[in-house]
Amino acid sequence: MAIGTLALAVAVDASGVLSVTPWWLDAALAAAAYGLLLGGAHLYLALRGENDAVPVASRWRFLTYLAAILVLGTTAGLADRLTAVTGTLRSVMFWAMGAVTVAYFVTEGVAAYRDTRP
Repeated sequence: MAIGTLALAVAVDASGVLSVTPWWLDAALAAAAYGLLLGGAHLYLALRGENDAVPVASRWRFLTYLAAILVLGTTAGLADRLTAVTGTLRSVMFWAMGAVTVAYFVTEGVAAYRDTRP
């Protein structure tokens, strides 16, 4: 699937349909490839319940984080001129992505700490 996304990006770029590539197209294609490669692998192994190097619960947390980042990133990319309460919707989404990332790393750190405690 990621190879298909990459092939689509190359075809769109080579065809000249987009004379000037928007900034968000590269970011969206990179996020799609990242999501398909790593997210797909984690989803497959989480559904199988395999627990070799990464615990299954950690795989599900990563998939939740990835879904949140992809939704927030897509919203930020599509909402160009919309405004929210204190600023543009794009800046709010980027701040939310940062908060989700911090929350993910804190949650993973706490879970890893608890796994090492007797």
